[in-house]
Amino acid sequence: MIAHILRLTGWEWYKLQRRWMPWILLGIMVLFSQVVFWGAYVGYRTEAFSPSFHTSIGNDEDKVDISFKCADISGGSVPPEVAQLDEQGRKQALEQIEVFRTDSCAGYEGNREAMRTGLMFPNSIGFSLGLSQLLWVIVIIILAASAMGVEYGWGTLRMVLTKGTGRWQFLAGKVLALMLMGATGLVIVAATVSIGSLIAALTLPAPPPVEGAALADAGEDRLEVALTIGEMFGKLLYVFLPYMMLALFCAVLTSSAATAIAVTLTYRVVELIFIPTLVRFFDWFQAIADYLPGTNVSIWLGPEFSLGGTNGEASVLRAFLVLAAYIVIIGGATFALFQRRDIAGARGA
Repeated sequence: MIAHILRLTGWEWYKLQRRWMPWILLGIMVLFSQVVFWGAYVGYRTEAFSPSFHTSIGNDEDKVDISFKCADISGGSVPPEVAQLDEQGRKQALEQIEVFRTDSCAGYEGNREAMRTGLMFPNSIGFSLGLSQLLWVIVIIILAASAMGVEYGWGTLRMVLTKGTGRWQFLAGKVLALMLMGATGLVIVAATVSIGSLIAALTLPAPPPVEGAALADAGEDRLEVALTIGEMFGKLLYVFLPYMMLALFCAVLTSSAATAIAVTLTYRVVELIFIPTLVRFFDWFQAIADYLPGTNVSIWLGPEFSLGGTNGEASVLRAFLVLAAYIVIIGGATFALFQRRDIAGARGA
């Protein structure tokens, strides 16, 4: 039985590779991840988000305009315009510069250092995948709905089932092939981001040395990196499952790829935009939102993803269980419906 499902998975994998949709979606994700990474790199190098300060000191006749950013006053430097002021004006300017350095630049430098760390391997993988995880869910929805919907539209499902292929084995092979495709996409995108981060590392400043720190064993360091990346992939693949099953359920219910994509993406948009709005207006709605997939996805992904968040280990466990419940319920409904639905001939997308 398992061997039969694995053969069906291999066949589904072959079919997915022969279709244009997975390749287009993969190209979009590779391009988007590179735009995210190199956009952050350019922002870091040019200090595009550095806070700026402007002041005018002196009377109307000899007023001096002083404008600067954090980079202009790093290391105790002062803007050259300060030298044009008299003693009282210099004192006033230096006080304002010091306040700006303490209040604005300190936080900015901390964020900038965090961005530098995020651009370095292996943090660059989590940085890029975290910022693109919303788009990854959309890609999985489109891939799953189209992979199942076209079977109805082209009439291939009826031909496969009439040859003796069991329905639940067919659907199980489809799910495994989609998960394999999702995992492969993550690996390819991570590889391209890793290459970019290694190139970027040639021009990024090295992290400041930690005094008294012992050199870590190289083998242990590589193992830790591998485990970290594996955890990232595992978390994202787990997030894919409830939305994949929802897309498959809609495809089986409607027998249409286009309708399944539209319905599932509409739900995702409602979840992202309208649910937070309802929570802000109605406090009681928070109790419902706490058990919706989107809320628990954010908790499950955690702080290593830029768009994630967590309220502690108990919340992470609850998020895991809530998502598992959605996977089981929607998946069970999909398999049950697929077992009972009549399969017609080709009907178009």
